[in-house]
Amino acid sequence: RAWYTILAGERADDYGGPYRDVFNQACQELMSSALHLFIPCPNNVANGGTNREKWVLNPKATDSISLAMYEFVGKLMGISMRTKNPLVVDLPSFVWKNLCNDQVSFTDVKAIDLDFAERLNMIIKLNETELAETQTKFLVQGLDGEVVELVPGGRSTAVTVETRSAYVEMAKLYRLHEIDRQCNAIARGLATQVPRNLLSVFTWNELELLVCGPPEVDINVLKLNTAYGEGLSEATFSVQLFWQVMEEFPQEARQKYIRFVWGRSRLPFSTADWERKHKINKFPKTPPDDYLPIGHTCFFTLDLPMYTSKQVCHDKLLYAVTHCIAIDADETTVARQAADGGEWVDDEDDEEQV
Repeated sequence: RAWYTILAGERADDYGGPYRDVFNQACQELMSSALHLFIPCPNNVANGGTNREKWVLNPKATDSISLAMYEFVGKLMGISMRTKNPLVVDLPSFVWKNLCNDQVSFTDVKAIDLDFAERLNMIIKLNETELAETQTKFLVQGLDGEVVELVPGGRSTAVTVETRSAYVEMAKLYRLHEIDRQCNAIARGLATQVPRNLLSVFTWNELELLVCGPPEVDINVLKLNTAYGEGLSEATFSVQLFWQVMEEFPQEARQKYIRFVWGRSRLPFSTADWERKHKINKFPKTPPDDYLPIGHTCFFTLDLPMYTSKQVCHDKLLYAVTHCIAIDADETTVARQAADGGEWVDDEDDEEQV
């Protein structure tokens, strides 16, 4: 771990769960309107094209405070790579290529702004009369929708058949370098944790995987890395119900489950990165159908009531992973002091529970 986490006002003692959860919470804030650093990509705004889930760096965030914040995001990426705790930031290839010194092309721009690419393509194909009817000026719309001049007086300079090739090249060049300052700030932060020259070894896809982890929760991989507590095995009826429910869960619910029991939403990048196995213990209280499962995020462990039907197992598990994500049930000295907002002292007591 890069630091010890105290969740002020919450009864949690950091044996790993709160630390991992901080990464999740940071990602949720970054990929939202809570901060001004990232904005939805143009395809998201236009509700067209692919990669609509991606977020792009805000072209307006160029002040010193914003650039320092981007640099800190880069540090978090580096810490994520070194500690193997995923930082789930949904960024397009455009950004990842900048970070690993890969060649960025207009194809990367088209991947997040289809309307912009199609408009430039249309301008090249129109005849003189059709082009004049579009009343296109030497202006370009940025990632944030703001219109800027490509040349002095661009608002009053019409694009003609003779100048359209130059216009298209200028528009492409603007978009390719629109967020250079922000990307460079992230790269500076990343380089404080991982030497910049080493990043060139990776493709942009590999770098994204190293920072963010695999995007899909593979149930077969999870099964292979699962151990069972006393009195349980994969053949136990309630355990079979659990795996049936997990297989039917959509990816979003699967990710919520991983966070519920581990404080992170993605599985490790490779088998070698599994430092701890997922474990299922028997929850002893009866009647089992009256109880919710309990997650121990520090120990990647689930206390599973011995549910009697698949529907009950589905409903209880889904409710727990959706509504019971606060790490606030530790009974250690550190946890009690954190909940009271006081100073903390180290304690060798038990774990946190969800």
